Amino acid sequence: MSVGTTLSRATGFLRVSAMAFALGVAESRLADAYQVANTTPNIIYELALGGILSSVFVPVFVEWLQTRGREAAWHTAQAVMTFALLFLGVVMVAGMIGAGTIVGLYTVQVAGPEREAMRALASFFLVFFMPQIVFYGLGAVATGLLNAHRRFSVPMFAPILNNVVVAATFFLFAALPGPAEPTPSGITTAQRYVLAIGTTLGVAAMTLALWPSLRKLGFRLRWTLDLRDAGLRRIGRLAGWAFTYVLINQVGFLVVIVFAGEVQGGVAAYTAAFILFQLPHAIFAVSIMTALLPSLSGFWAEGDRAAFRSQLSQGIRATAFIVVPAAFGYLALAVPIVRVLLQHGVAQEESTTLVAGVLVAFSAGLFSFSAFQLFLRAFYAMQDTRTPALIKA
Repeated sequence: MSVGTTLSRATGFLRVSAMAFALGVAESRLADAYQVANTTPNIIYELALGGILSSVFVPVFVEWLQTRGREAAWHTAQAVMTFALLFLGVVMVAGMIGAGTIVGLYTVQVAGPEREAMRALASFFLVFFMPQIVFYGLGAVATGLLNAHRRFSVPMFAPILNNVVVAATFFLFAALPGPAEPTPSGITTAQRYVLAIGTTLGVAAMTLALWPSLRKLGFRLRWTLDLRDAGLRRIGRLAGWAFTYVLINQVGFLVVIVFAGEVQGGVAAYTAAFILFQLPHAIFAVSIMTALLPSLSGFWAEGDRAAFRSQLSQGIRATAFIVVPAAFGYLALAVPIVRVLLQHGVAQEESTTLVAGVLVAFSAGLFSFSAFQLFLRAFYAMQDTRTPALIKA
């Protein structure tokens, strides 16, 4: 799993570097326009359904496998996927219709001569990016099913496709005829469509890569709109507190994005720094969490509390062993790391300074971030969504 995650994050760096090369960071509002539009489907997806799918689907599915058998568990999975397709399809259409209003909310603090051009371009991108939420939903259910069967490698490798496709999109954007110093109002129509379509194709490729492995498990996507399914109803009962947690989290993120928009390049710098910040967490802590969730869910369902505590303790110690030294490394080397990775093409020293400052601020919380995410998975394995929501509040 760590190999897959490492490759995924390495290509993630390629994606961020390609963005800085093609769009810059602090040089204009172009990167901000792109990042606001590209971040919005993730936020809407998490609010609409993503937080629920990622937190409670696997524990319920594992319990159904152990207590009710494969046929009942597959039926629940099909019911969940059908509901996700319908619900997220409606949300997608609503987001496309209201793209301008949504972008206006996220850019309320933006000022300066590029404000209107940035908003117009971000709204254009968002119309093309909203279909991503349907692919995110399908991918979340598929990933949950694979993880529940201890098939961790494909979900870890799938994001590589997304990163490669989007990085290629940025390089194609840069290769097309256009201004040497691109701005929201200065890029060509061809460049706009390349960014809009290429980014969503990356998400689609990531999701579709999961399906061959899912079919090998015996899963078939069948239209199963069964709102009375016991597993779906169990997920629904657990969803309230999970949604509360996600809502609080996303409101906080919205505030960050809004205030980051006060600085030219602020949204893009925040996004780039967060990707760098997450590297040690993603390579090691996420691999640990992904492997632990099905095991913890199984131990809890079996009533083996000692094994549950032992597994969780091992996970925390293993996480600390990696992320604590990594945090000190970021504090000492943020500027040269960012300069090597991002200061190419359109991005110049101003972008390096901005991103490195954000990365230093992030670094102090690296272990706390990883430990919190691990404890969060432990609560979800216990099918306790209430406690994390109350803690988050």
